[in-house]
Amino acid sequence: MSFEISINEFNRQFQLYQKGERYNLNLYKIDLNHIIVTFFNEIIEDLEIKYACKENDNIYSHTIKNTTFNLFFESVENLLDHKVISFQGYFTNLDMYFVTKTDYLEINYIKREVLFDIVDRLLNGIDCNYRSRLKTELLINMEFD
Repeated sequence: MSFEISINEFNRQFQLYQKGERYNLNLYKIDLNHIIVTFFNEIIEDLEIKYACKENDNIYSHTIKNTTFNLFFESVENLLDHKVISFQGYFTNLDMYFVTKTDYLEINYIKREVLFDIVDRLLNGIDCNYRSRLKTELLINMEFD
């Protein structure tokens, strides 16, 4: 997200839930390719991915036990040739799961220690002062399960 996002739009796109000692972050109307680029080098267990080739619209589905997005797509340029439809898996180094739902991406089981690192990554390219304001907004609107 290399653009300025309004507070209202941010509140519609980012929803934080606390579940015990961990957090869930739901991301609405998020470009899945942006998520892949953001976590391009993270090790993933049990990646299930479905995507279409932009050139011929063929839909592919894969399940891979242990990989990274950069091994799967080889480069960001290669990723741009595809439209990602859905994916799910577990980031081992970050100790959190991710799964696409019908209209959003859910990142769950996030430890408190890495929560703001994840948000910083997702908001990369936004002024750091404004990013701090958005993180405060996220905490203000946090819901508890």
